Amino acid sequence: MKSFILEPTLSRTFLKRVQETPDQVAFYYRPQSPGADPTNKWREVSFHSFYQECRLVSFGLMGLGVEREDKVAILSTTRYKWTLADMAILGVRAITVPLYPSSTPDDIQYILDQSEAKVVFLENHVQLQKIFDIKKQNQNALPHLKKMILFESPGASSPYAAHPDLMTVHALKELGYTQEIKTPTRFDQNLLDAQPDDCITICYTSGTTGVPKGVMLTHDNMMSVLEDCVTRLGKYTRPNSEIVVSFLPFSHILGKVESVAVYTFGWKQYFSENIDKLMVNIREVRPTILFAVPRIFEKARSTIINKMKKSNRLEQAFFQTSLQKSLDYYQDFEDKKEVAFSLQAAVVAAQRLIFKKIHKIFGGRIRYVICG
Repeated sequence: MKSFILEPTLSRTFLKRVQETPDQVAFYYRPQSPGADPTNKWREVSFHSFYQECRLVSFGLMGLGVEREDKVAILSTTRYKWTLADMAILGVRAITVPLYPSSTPDDIQYILDQSEAKVVFLENHVQLQKIFDIKKQNQNALPHLKKMILFESPGASSPYAAHPDLMTVHALKELGYTQEIKTPTRFDQNLLDAQPDDCITICYTSGTTGVPKGVMLTHDNMMSVLEDCVTRLGKYTRPNSEIVVSFLPFSHILGKVESVAVYTFGWKQYFSENIDKLMVNIREVRPTILFAVPRIFEKARSTIINKMKKSNRLEQAFFQTSLQKSLDYYQDFEDKKEVAFSLQAAVVAAQRLIFKKIHKIFGGRIRYVICG
């Protein structure tokens, strides 16, 4: 367990990770801006490089006047810059307010107003348009919002390209350079000064059963979950060696845990290009761990069951028996019971004849899945 990092706060956990494995590649992503990289190669970011980039984004936020306990929203799908923005926000000791990328303008307005977000990171022109749609309905809407920061360039043809309240992450980092010169130790000091009971994020519900409801989570809340993860999963996890493909919305509470678990476990985190390319990315990357919600596996199970219904009765019977034997095996394993040799043999046969094919669909290297 010594190779897993668990400090009193998430920010200290992050700093310790950078200190212990600075040159280890932490993140892999493919640029999503059109024409950004014709080779379509995965870009690699080490923990140290990530730290350096975080510093600039964080200092840029300080240059915009963001202060401790201010709220900064992120309206984006899961991607590298989401994680970058989130840690940069912590570097100001501000509070991240994640929004689902599918949020309607009404939900966005409600959350931004209710949280009093001062700045919002936006993935692209689609999310930017939602903000301006709100403004078109009411010029006095979003009174607390002072700046919009785009992950992608709006393009010269965008009607909002020259808007005074809009800037790109690149421009924010340029501002960060100038701010860093003034107070070069402030980023690290903020991360070190953070207290366990400091609020780090306000996670809102999706709003399907009424207006979205915000839940305030502290460093202590998040570290408690990570401690439980180490206790429950540590014996199955190889420190600094696992591979994860991230696709869950980081606005979802399980996605939020996934977004920060990399600092504790030190695994390699790939960001899926988009949900349509998820299975392509999984087969390409061949992850060893996945975070997912039940619906993903309900759909997979339904597909498998429907396919088995088309097979003959002998194959169907073997499949059902193999499934039950496997469940019995893993239940005995979890209960630390001695597993009968006959049960072990049945599971080995099932793995070779049936489940290996299913395993291969998910890359062939999955060790376990975190589902919730």
